Amino acid sequence: MAELKDAVRSLLPGRLRLRHPMLREMTADDLASLRDLLMGIDGMLEVTLNPKVGSALLLWDTNVLPEETLLETLSFYAEMFLASDEAPITSVNADAEQTKSDLCQQMTKALGQGLTSIESTVVSGFTSAAKTFTPKMAEKNGRRAARVLQNRTMLGLFVGSVATLAIKQTGWHIGLGAAFMALLFIHLQQHKRVL
Repeated sequence: MAELKDAVRSLLPGRLRLRHPMLREMTADDLASLRDLLMGIDGMLEVTLNPKVGSALLLWDTNVLPEETLLETLSFYAEMFLASDEAPITSVNADAEQTKSDLCQQMTKALGQGLTSIESTVVSGFTSAAKTFTPKMAEKNGRRAARVLQNRTMLGLFVGSVATLAIKQTGWHIGLGAAFMALLFIHLQQHKRVL
């Protein structure tokens, strides 16, 4: 069962219950990683995982996170995490069978490494741009200058996205909104310790 629709038990605005046998097989560490991953979705309010029955209850703010966006995001995660029950999952070199729990850990680790790589690339890009656009501030405190430039860019993207929506430029609205959301996600990753 690799499709999200097969796991949905109930769906109401702001509330989704999923059931999948893989949740029963996950270790406490895997469940914590999965919960952290799901809580990282912008607008997610609460994630409750119950390994005894293999269920997940997701509560989210429908004003921040539209249902369609949540389902698309969860479908992407389902493709990564929910392997077919018919065929065993094997390692890349096919030496031995790999458990779903191990795969979940590897996927979470790879996703975390990818996000860290993207985050460091964006930060170094803003640091370089800050030296060009705000040389005096960058000279005093490079990290602060990069952070200010990143925040101003996010504000500009947000205002641009809202403005293009007001003049009915849907394509621009989606593009600017996606760029804003990407920078917001990176911003939240950078500041997750204080959230």
